[in-house]
Amino acid sequence: MVLLEFKKAANRRRVANSWSCVQYLVVPERVAGLLAREILRSNPSEICGLLFGRIRTHRACVEGVIFCRNLAFADDEFIVYPIDIDHATRRIPAGRSLLGIVHSHSGSARASTADRRCMKLHRYFWLIVGNASTGVGSKLTYCAYRSTGGGGVARMRVVAPWKQMRGL
Repeated sequence: MVLLEFKKAANRRRVANSWSCVQYLVVPERVAGLLAREILRSNPSEICGLLFGRIRTHRACVEGVIFCRNLAFADDEFIVYPIDIDHATRRIPAGRSLLGIVHSHSGSARASTADRRCMKLHRYFWLIVGNASTGVGSKLTYCAYRSTGGGGVARMRVVAPWKQMRGL
């Protein structure tokens, strides 16, 4: 029994350490396309959803997004419908993990004060997609963050393989 508890504790430590070492959030073109379509469809309201995928050495590789309903009354905030979270976590494919939360801002992709407060509470990765509308169309920008565990928030690098480097 003690050995089993030790293995569980070691497993929790390994998972916690792997999350704290992640410096990059890799967003594939397919997922970026899904995000772009959903943002354009819901504009000006913020979108929200859950990201799933795998953690590799120093990077979290997003493999998909499950969109959730936004219950917020204001266009510049989001409140994820709790039942959607439960349904979304059940739809994550076997062998994949819940990596984080995604939502949009109209304008900058930088985290707001409210975003940072929530990031400190939830130990997931946060991807914010900014929708800077221009006269010609929309330009999407990405910012990613993670909790540092001690009440802080660290910015991560978002890697878009179809635009930048492939092999990290």
